[in-house]
Amino acid sequence: MTSREISFFDVSFKDATATYKAGDVVAGNVTLVLTADLKMKGVKMFLQGVSRINWDEKRSSQVNHKNMEVYLDEAAILCSRVQDSLMRKGRHEWPFNIRLPSYLPATFEGQYGKVSYWAKVCIDQPWKKDTELTKPFTVLGSLDLNTEADSKTPVESTQEVEIGALCCRSGVVTAQLSLQKRGFVSGGNIPFFVRLTNKTTQMFRDVQVSLIQHVTYRADRVKKTSTVLKGKTWRDINPGEKALWDGELTNIPNVVPSRLGGGCKNIEVKYLIQLTGHPKGMGKGIEVPVELIIGTVPIRKTEAGEPVLTVKAAKNLKLQEGLTVEMTNRGQVRASPSPSPNPSPALPRRSNPSPAVTHRF
Repeated sequence: MTSREISFFDVSFKDATATYKAGDVVAGNVTLVLTADLKMKGVKMFLQGVSRINWDEKRSSQVNHKNMEVYLDEAAILCSRVQDSLMRKGRHEWPFNIRLPSYLPATFEGQYGKVSYWAKVCIDQPWKKDTELTKPFTVLGSLDLNTEADSKTPVESTQEVEIGALCCRSGVVTAQLSLQKRGFVSGGNIPFFVRLTNKTTQMFRDVQVSLIQHVTYRADRVKKTSTVLKGKTWRDINPGEKALWDGELTNIPNVVPSRLGGGCKNIEVKYLIQLTGHPKGMGKGIEVPVELIIGTVPIRKTEAGEPVLTVKAAKNLKLQEGLTVEMTNRGQVRASPSPSPNPSPALPRRSNPSPAVTHRF
């Protein structure tokens, strides 16, 4: 409850959008306007941030599952010397300047939990409950794909499904989904390559590639949700046909980075690109998932098109993968893998890797 002497009490951020990245400085002013003298000892400010998990489950009785984790709790004293513990009437302003830690998860709100940040200002009043004001701000998660060892790695997944019941088998459908890399950023495109072999007597329908956000909430139990962010549908596959789809999901939506950028123990966010389809009539369909890494800093490239890494990223990769570190003419770091005695086979080229008909959509 606000004291009657206070006619105006507010926090204003220097950044009008109140949006920051980990490591940024949160700056602004606290304004207090008094219509009469106010008994008080001082003014404190806090920047706070937590993740909260909460959902109810009905069994024999209703059970509540919840969890909380603190990521930010920074304090600053804005005013500590109040003569005779009496702040005179009029307008008072206190600037603030507080730097955020360099590692914070992104602001996020999901079905069963959220990560949120706010500024709180407290007026310390003797013999009375403190007057408090809170104002939210947003933290953008940060994930540099150049520090992720798997972001540049080609990846593929294959599934084989037998169509039909035990007494009347129709044949086998084989599906393969391939990506030339695993790391992408919001606003970018995801090129993909699909091989489908329909060795059955049935039409194979509703072939689709989708980008999915998968969220896991952890309390004393685990809750999971999946949301389709974007999708692209292809044509039907005829019985006996071998088909190739050289496609692309364009304009990745603006989403939080994988693992919320800074990491969060009780909310895990990951992304999948998934190939699906099912036979005409009854029968089990296919689900071929490939996990992606959605970051905020794209993979750097040289003029020749090879990945260019930050010094930090190159050192990390050198330890993890045995990379040879080499400097470019511009002082950047080029990382090249050490020769492997058993190199993995290359993924199919995007220019029609087999005599089968290629369709571009």
